[in-house]
Amino acid sequence: MRDLVILGSAPMPGSDPRYKFFVDKTAFQQDADIWAFNSFARILPRTDAVFQIHLPGRYRNQPSWEWLKTTKAIVYMREVDPEVPTSVAYPFEEVYELTRNVRQGVRQLEPIKFLTSTAPFAIALAILQNRPKIHFYGFGLEQNTEYFEQRDCIMFWMAFAAGRGISLDIHCLDHIFKREIYFRPSDKRLLEEERQQCQEIVIKANTNTDMPMQ
Repeated sequence: MRDLVILGSAPMPGSDPRYKFFVDKTAFQQDADIWAFNSFARILPRTDAVFQIHLPGRYRNQPSWEWLKTTKAIVYMREVDPEVPTSVAYPFEEVYELTRNVRQGVRQLEPIKFLTSTAPFAIALAILQNRPKIHFYGFGLEQNTEYFEQRDCIMFWMAFAAGRGISLDIHCLDHIFKREIYFRPSDKRLLEEERQQCQEIVIKANTNTDMPMQ
């Protein structure tokens, strides 16, 4: 199985001005398959697969509809669309099986079905296909629904892929991954302050019977 590039549409340094969505041109220099999402895929110089997980009432009214009917790329959809010759039904059940051991629920534990945007569908499928490496380009995760509804799920599936032994080259998301370590091992002052704060909390808990237990 070949390496994979999953390509988002967020502007990036070194992007190619010929393309509306500021595509990082180095993405197409990788010896890998290219996966992209929705209408964005039709403007790219090469796309091996496109994910169109929206319902027909939405994607048939997008500018990419005519392109979807003629593209040679694989088109992953909720179910096969007879008007899209290369459409393939997304393997939901096989993907859900990946997380069958991850259960959640306040009142009742159930296996999670955690796919909140198109990108996690792609990452999960890459895991299912045992891709040896995934390159990520053009992911922003800073604005509106990207931050509040999509970010956690994408981070979950990235970590899941890494945990399965898949190599990840993340050519974006510095604002998430380029952060200071909470405590540096050499920072003894911060460690001592943390120790003292913990001691104070314990002392208060032992002397104040009204303090709620955590």
